[in-house]
Amino acid sequence: MKITKHVFPLFFVLLYIIFFGRTIFPEVSLKPRWVKRIETSIVSVSPEGNFDHAKPFKFSDWFGYFLSNGNILFSEKTLYGVAVDAHGFINYSSVNNNLLVRYPNGLINGTIPLAGYPLFQGGKRFVLSADENNLTQINMQGQISRQFTFNSLITGISVEDGFIFIGTLNEGAVLINEKGEKIYTFNPDVSKVNIIYGVSVSRNDRSLLVVSGIEPQILTLLSRRGNTYRTDYSLKLGTALRHHVICGFSTDGKTAFIERKNSVVLLDISSRNMVTLPLNGVLQNCVQDNSRGLFYTVAQKERESLFSSFTKEGKAVFSFILPGENPFFKVDNSSLYIGAENRLIRLDVVEL
Repeated sequence: MKITKHVFPLFFVLLYIIFFGRTIFPEVSLKPRWVKRIETSIVSVSPEGNFDHAKPFKFSDWFGYFLSNGNILFSEKTLYGVAVDAHGFINYSSVNNNLLVRYPNGLINGTIPLAGYPLFQGGKRFVLSADENNLTQINMQGQISRQFTFNSLITGISVEDGFIFIGTLNEGAVLINEKGEKIYTFNPDVSKVNIIYGVSVSRNDRSLLVVSGIEPQILTLLSRRGNTYRTDYSLKLGTALRHHVICGFSTDGKTAFIERKNSVVLLDISSRNMVTLPLNGVLQNCVQDNSRGLFYTVAQKERESLFSSFTKEGKAVFSFILPGENPFFKVDNSSLYIGAENRLIRLDVVEL
């Protein structure tokens, strides 16, 4: 059963979610578990202060770690920017020559003698240079593992299973394997301006996705053929987006998603069927729930965050709005974790 859209002040939204579990299909319902306010810095000293099962979060001006029962183990205000994963974080005030690597409990793990912007993605850690031409891979302690240098700006990075796919301003898109070797380069040559706006590599490195160019803007899907990749599908997109384009693959690798203006396009890899999901905002995240075949989208419109869910056929399941910028969303088994403004929320998708 479709859930109607509700746009209320935050107080009424939370009351609605907390006191009314909502049926999203005839067989499942969306049930609230807890709501936590993040208002002060926290370092847990309780017996539950073990970070082995902690989940990282980052939204609005806050980041930290929490447990599935709602216990906040660590929280801190973001300075200028923050990179955070399950093993630690770098909270930095500006681009400087020494980045401080810290454990999830806030203790110092090491320093990085580099100027740039830290980026944690796909279980790997990087620092993007201040001029955005160089990408340095680091280990958990901040020691340099390898460096990748380009003669133009890096416009996008995707990391999966040790493979790194890097898009650039005018050097195409480069795929790098686990050994740090450049094994494939995609050079678009169809558009008037052949900038790479979005890249993604699937979890099994079987497929690559590239959004490139203006006049026209092109979507290219490539599949691995032996030691190289071949174009399987190419499509001229509508209105060109002149900013970084969010794109990626579902966890099972069967569907690709591509950001468009106020929408997300789902592309079935095998059939090439396309479905458009309306957003009414700018895409921030798109996540698949493999067990139920649902897609969750998070969008930003001015100072509000829009959370929605759709079937893979494009049928709306639920949609609601919370105040706040830079929202957080995570799917973990049957639980949805949502962060907006200064609140962290857990909703469970349960069988009826």
